[in-house]
Amino acid sequence: MRAKTLVLALLLSAPITVLAQAPSWNQLSPDQQQLLRQHQDRWEGLSDSDRKRLANNAQRWSTMTPEQRQQARRRYDALKDLSPEQRRALRQRWQGMDPDQRQRLRRRLSGMTPEQREQALTRFLERQDR
Repeated sequence: MRAKTLVLALLLSAPITVLAQAPSWNQLSPDQQQLLRQHQDRWEGLSDSDRKRLANNAQRWSTMTPEQRQQARRRYDALKDLSPEQRRALRQRWQGMDPDQRQRLRRRLSGMTPEQREQALTRFLERQDR
């Protein structure tokens, strides 16, 4: 579940470059291998979509500035404390958005302080509970 939450945090922070094919372990860059080392033993057994997603996220992470990484970690920390139902509601809302809506949300969130983003998330989750 932690990996899914981190992926969601990364998706909310910026678009990622998508690989055309699922890479084998040896096709990953040394940076990607380092970031994904916990998956090495089971890499070839992962689905193509999981390998692409993880490789893309590792590539994205390696290009982030220290500030962007810190933001992603804060988002991850905020999301990991959500209940499964709250994460599901967030994921469903995100998946229901068209690309323009997602981009507008990214821009709006990027202009907020971490505290403002946390408050916005809290308000959203409270609306979902009603």
